[in-house]
Amino acid sequence: MKYLKLFKSMTDKKIEKICKKFGIEKWTLNPDGSVDIDGDINIAYEDLTELPLRFNRVTGNFSCHYNKLTTLKGAPIEVGGHFECQYNELSSLEGAPTKVGGFHCHYNKLTSLEEAPKEVAGDFDCFTNYLTDLKGAPKVVGGGFFCNHNQLTTLKGAPQEVVGDFVCDQNKLTTLEGAPSEVGGDFQCQNNNLISLKGCPREVKEFNCRFNRLTSLAGAPEYVEADVVFLPNVNLPIEFLNFLRLNGHKSVINYIFRWQKDYAIWKKDGSFNYSNFIQMMENAQDELKNIRFPKLDT
Repeated sequence: MKYLKLFKSMTDKKIEKICKKFGIEKWTLNPDGSVDIDGDINIAYEDLTELPLRFNRVTGNFSCHYNKLTTLKGAPIEVGGHFECQYNELSSLEGAPTKVGGFHCHYNKLTSLEEAPKEVAGDFDCFTNYLTDLKGAPKVVGGGFFCNHNQLTTLKGAPQEVVGDFVCDQNKLTTLEGAPSEVGGDFQCQNNNLISLKGCPREVKEFNCRFNRLTSLAGAPEYVEADVVFLPNVNLPIEFLNFLRLNGHKSVINYIFRWQKDYAIWKKDGSFNYSNFIQMMENAQDELKNIRFPKLDT
């Protein structure tokens, strides 16, 4: 309340002086002391520890990155373009806008996404913080969602739908439960401690699950659009890897992803059912041409 009174007590002259200092030309003072901005505002690289005004609505981009901000008090309620608050000292998103075009809060000291915007039309960047979960994240992200290089042990709270890429590599995840059910771009979960792919979205563009502790591909996406699929290069059964070395093209991998559950090629204990796998691939020969089977040692 004291903070709001401070802004209410600002005179037009003082606000005009601040706007002139930061090159803000098209501004309107509201009765509550907040300021609307028509266009972009750039107050980056100014060594700020707090925002200089209480902003209300900004039609363009709001850039306050590369400062020393510890709070977002005074931030706009709505931003038509990108809200850029990366490279600050933020430990909380309290005061963040509720609606933005894109939201960029990477390289801070965040331990929570509570108070994050509820509507994000573009990318949401929260990588390189200290997050352990994604509670508070927006439910729908119109671009990509990048939460890599954190301390995540769970994806609970993640958006339900991500139109672009979903990137959660370089964390401490053992499971993908809580991941978005719909991802329109790539799904990257490499460099974690995954022991299961349960929770993956059904369809993705590129899929990367390398450098984990996976011994099974159960739960993998049913369809991958990209020509290359990055699978674990260790821990998977040698018979499975030998087959992929001979038949590693996209159509074969997508066939495996699509039918592996129906043929039960992974047992309940996670072990590989080689006979079921061979039966599945023999039945695939009408659809997939030139399948080669590894020679078994006699």
